[in-house]
Amino acid sequence: MIPRKEAFQTNKNEFSILSWNLLAPILHRDSSLNWSEERLPLILEELRASNADILCLQEMQQDCMERDFVPKLVKIGYQGLCCDGDNNVGVATFWDTSKFELQHSISKHRIMIVILKEISSSEASTTSIVSEPSRMLAVVNVHLDDHPSRVFTRVQQLQSVMKELKRLDNDITATVLCGDFSCPQKQSACTSYLKGDEPLNAVMENNEVFDLTSCIRPNPIQFVPSYPFADLPPTEYFTYAGKQPGCYAAGIDQLWFSRRRLKTKSFREICSSEEQRCAILTEGLPSEWNPSDHMPIGAIIEWQNSFSDECRDDDVSDNRMNATEKPECRLIVEEKSATSDSNKFRTNFKQELNELLQSCSETERFLIEYCLISHVSLDETSSIASMEKELEMIRYWLQQRSETSEKFTCIINWFYTLYEDLLLECIDLQHDLT
Repeated sequence: MIPRKEAFQTNKNEFSILSWNLLAPILHRDSSLNWSEERLPLILEELRASNADILCLQEMQQDCMERDFVPKLVKIGYQGLCCDGDNNVGVATFWDTSKFELQHSISKHRIMIVILKEISSSEASTTSIVSEPSRMLAVVNVHLDDHPSRVFTRVQQLQSVMKELKRLDNDITATVLCGDFSCPQKQSACTSYLKGDEPLNAVMENNEVFDLTSCIRPNPIQFVPSYPFADLPPTEYFTYAGKQPGCYAAGIDQLWFSRRRLKTKSFREICSSEEQRCAILTEGLPSEWNPSDHMPIGAIIEWQNSFSDECRDDDVSDNRMNATEKPECRLIVEEKSATSDSNKFRTNFKQELNELLQSCSETERFLIEYCLISHVSLDETSSIASMEKELEMIRYWLQQRSETSEKFTCIINWFYTLYEDLLLECIDLQHDLT
């Protein structure tokens, strides 16, 4: 965990992000803390001291954006955009111009998507069949509908985001999604939707059961939360506090990322000390401890560059298969003949796969068969281009379904390697024929 008072420190394969609902001046009805003389200087100092690569700010007032934030943040290396919302209050996203450059932006009501190109991307691996372009990060900054009963509205807002991401899928390497969700991360319809939980006919929020199947399709992108809020008592992870004692909300400010290429390295603590936590619970917010009624959240996110990195679980990360090792669960692949006989190799491939499926548990066998049936065609007429596309499908779909045993992790590595060999074999055959 990163102490709140410490700056983010990242390497070239990581980026840091901070999200904060600022409590717009127009919405702050308590005159105890003045905006320009007290709250604004504290907010700007927190943002500067965080050293975050990306800043996602909610309840950004338009005149404050132009007068207070852009001039100050540009001086320390940021650029940013703001989208409108209710009463000229929306969301704003800033990025470090030494790390990212803007490629595209989409603004919706209280939602903004920016596509950032990483400037210092590492070179693509020379062993990869499919070359990897510069990494493109979609940053989604949201302030979802804050009426407690509008459960469907909040999920529909997220669904509109997913439609945009799907449309831009070919241009996006990975996605981070953060902001004020106006509902608890621990148990809500939004959480069920983002995690890809199925079915959506019995999701829980505020001790009520909701059926979303009539208007919400399952989320095609599986997201993972950066904060383990579900494992903590509410008084340990509240991110909002009102002025009345006991008026707080747990985990409504959230940070999610797509599992496709990202992983949380470390997340930022919410309170800087136990004394601060107790003071906020008894005295409320905003205060000299925290200049908004929301607490800032943040994390260091790590890029996962290779397939083995993408699909590994933390507890088996030391057991990944390399190019020369054969794990115990790996079947011995027959030696290929000197002649490039693609059809023969396809037959061997299917035989090996059948044996492999027999050695798996019922659950693991179902997962592999699902991947094959739904996303891979192994007919003899497959072109090189289609096989390359299928190979990328395997990268994604096997990674999504690798959270089982160490044996299964080895199996999917074996499967990926074998399929990659098959593609190389077909390419060699094509070259021989031409």
